[in-house]
Amino acid sequence: MIDRCPEAKTLLCVGAAGRLAEAARFGDLVVATATIEHDYRLRFVQRPLPRHSPDPGLLHELRAVADRHEFPWGIHFGPVASGDEDVVDPVRAEEIHLETEALCVAWEGSGGARAARFNGLRFVEIRCITDGADRDAAAHFRDTLLRVMPNLADLLARWCAPARSAPSSR
Repeated sequence: MIDRCPEAKTLLCVGAAGRLAEAARFGDLVVATATIEHDYRLRFVQRPLPRHSPDPGLLHELRAVADRHEFPWGIHFGPVASGDEDVVDPVRAEEIHLETEALCVAWEGSGGARAARFNGLRFVEIRCITDGADRDAAAHFRDTLLRVMPNLADLLARWCAPARSAPSSR
């Protein structure tokens, strides 16, 4: 996709997530201040988990949108845990939260961050809470997805609104 869009300057990773912090309610958005690969395991050496920072300018722009507008849901800025693991156990969710301090857990963020870095693109991850990363995750995901995902579209539409006068900035 990146190869097909050579004019692209920004890669956004947006989608659903499981809640790891009680402050995040279903429908709330989490703008990642860091994307942390929670299931990356080094066996021979000890070092911190891979951590991907968002573009500071994008983070600043999204904070400004959150400050300028009132939304009927919460917008949180904090770490997002990223990995290939389906987190559907409250004990595992708590382990990930304690290890990463992430507000939520999702899949594709680390891959998106790496692709952006390799291609010189600005990057940020934004997630909408659809479930509690617990044994009811699948049912909650099905029940909330269509109702809460428009929250992401609303934030992005408000973020893009100034871009109409300067399309090259995005």
